[in-house]
Amino acid sequence: MFSSIEGFFHQLIDYAGLFPPAALPMKESFENYIRYQHDPSAWILGRFLCPATRIDELTPFAESLKVERPPFSMICRGGAPSEFLAHLSQDLQKIGGQGLIVENLEMRLSADFFEEPKDLLKEAEVLVSDAGLGEVSLFYEIPFGEEWKTTMPVVIDRLTDHHRGVKGREIGFKLRCGGTERSHYPTSEQVAWALQACSDRNLRFKATAGLHHPFRHLDQGLQAESQGFVNLFGAGVLARTHHLRAEEILEILESREEDDFEFEEDSFTFGDWDASTEEIVSARKKFAVSYGSCSFEEPVASLKKLGWI
Repeated sequence: MFSSIEGFFHQLIDYAGLFPPAALPMKESFENYIRYQHDPSAWILGRFLCPATRIDELTPFAESLKVERPPFSMICRGGAPSEFLAHLSQDLQKIGGQGLIVENLEMRLSADFFEEPKDLLKEAEVLVSDAGLGEVSLFYEIPFGEEWKTTMPVVIDRLTDHHRGVKGREIGFKLRCGGTERSHYPTSEQVAWALQACSDRNLRFKATAGLHHPFRHLDQGLQAESQGFVNLFGAGVLARTHHLRAEEILEILESREEDDFEFEEDSFTFGDWDASTEEIVSARKKFAVSYGSCSFEEPVASLKKLGWI
């Protein structure tokens, strides 16, 4: 296998079997994850995504948790400014003391979150630090909304300022790429803007939903244009490596042709842009982190069909 492929897909997929459209019971979802950890493709597997409110459902798997030591990404409730800190405090209480390896905390904030004059992110940092989770990373999701061209630059700037003010912890942006409704799917323009904005500010991102397929395609059920995970992370790697503008990123995101994406032993190429294995690994570690998928087998099967793994 090419070193470029290993670098590109290493721990790319966080398993979200608990979430729609799969929405599996905890038992089936967690047992799937443990089974995937022993699969030949386990090197592609990232964290187990679990709502903090459902931690108690893991109790029957205490022995597996001790033996396997799976890494978790916990989904906290987030919410509106008025409830955010209370939700986070309650969620952290459930997470703490469980002995779990928690690498990320993820939460969805309301669209008006940064209209609140108080620095809620700074107060959240105190709660997280006091919870004793170590250098856990935080990823915040904010909906784009109709006025996104005005509101989202403020969001990214606030997250960036907070990231720069926190020592020993990574703060990042969570990009939603789909969901159970057509309105959950962002446009390629929005995604391209987000990638450039995060890249320009050295702000890491992770993605979620709508990324089962490698390349851009039409979701037949919702009739929504869907991002491909190769498009998205290929654009992320190249944007980070070459400081691409949004219109250049857009070209990568909108390609539907697998032949446009080429892996060689020590490089990944799209058009006139390429990245060495070293640059791929750096971009994945410092910028394009991973994405949550309710299926692990489907994207892995597609990569095998392409002959890449």
